[in-house]
Amino acid sequence: IEWARQWRSFRRSRLRMMNFAYRLVVKAMKIGNLPRPETLKCVDCGDKAHLYDHRFYTRPLDVDPVCRSCNCKRGNAWDLEILCADLGEPV
Repeated sequence: IEWARQWRSFRRSRLRMMNFAYRLVVKAMKIGNLPRPETLKCVDCGDKAHLYDHRFYTRPLDVDPVCRSCNCKRGNAWDLEILCADLGEPV
């Protein structure tokens, strides 16, 4: 039962971190600190970007504009993978 409680706590904190980073990016776009990703090119393939990708949710405004296919190829943010590996849990 204790492991289930720890897992739920971990999942909640992970989702909070992701939501916080997402909200900061949206806010930065609204006030003009970040351009809309549709106006940029994907940093991986050069096609039109559709969204911003976080490599580290602990740095919420450190984002890369990417297209959808490159976003899928990139996978999870690195800090989530490291955190999950430390806990021995799947991402």
